[in-house]
Amino acid sequence: EEWKLLPPEQYILRKSQNPKTIKEAFAWRKQAYFNVQRIERRQEELLIQIKNGIVKVEQGLLYEDKDGDIKLKKLSEYEEFNRPQEIPYPVDEKILDKRGCITIWEKPEYNSANLYYAGVDPIGLQDNYTSPSIFSMHIYKRGYTEIDQTTGNKKTIRGKIVASYRGRFKSVEDTNEQGLLLLRLYKAKAACERNKDNFINFCRRKGYSTLIAKKHELPFDKDIDMAG
Repeated sequence: EEWKLLPPEQYILRKSQNPKTIKEAFAWRKQAYFNVQRIERRQEELLIQIKNGIVKVEQGLLYEDKDGDIKLKKLSEYEEFNRPQEIPYPVDEKILDKRGCITIWEKPEYNSANLYYAGVDPIGLQDNYTSPSIFSMHIYKRGYTEIDQTTGNKKTIRGKIVASYRGRFKSVEDTNEQGLLLLRLYKAKAACERNKDNFINFCRRKGYSTLIAKKHELPFDKDIDMAG
């Protein structure tokens, strides 16, 4: 328990040197841009909340209807033979249908500008469908303060992960479209890996270049409440 009080990089190093599993032995040994230790903690919290019925998860794939509204086609709406499935990490190479699915823990709200940010790990154009490489995106709702309507005092709302997408279609364009629809749904600014620029270029072609964050638009780690 005292390890969790260590600075993140020391915690990661200590854990990798004293592993209980193979996964821990080969996990990140340096602090990532997005704090892996705290993201894993949040994922554990979500599993507990889901089990206790506090959080209701929606899963499926996004589409844009004829009116331009972005909607989720839930997994239950698919025929069983054509139903997408959640892609685990690490990717099971035996999975033939890698479309994956969108997972939503909390629906978007728009009561504040720049409320959502996204971390994007795109796929490369050279990657083929049988590759274990998949598109990955997590939507993060930043922490903020608001006035408590009962006491009139300021209260802090902690940041958290609210949605994600992991998967890849046979078409790179279709894969990128799921990512872009998720960005649009949350009006999120995306921090995207620059050495695989096909998703960035896809967003620009579709007229949504404003959703790709420039470096100066991203808050520093100390400004994002990663503990939630």
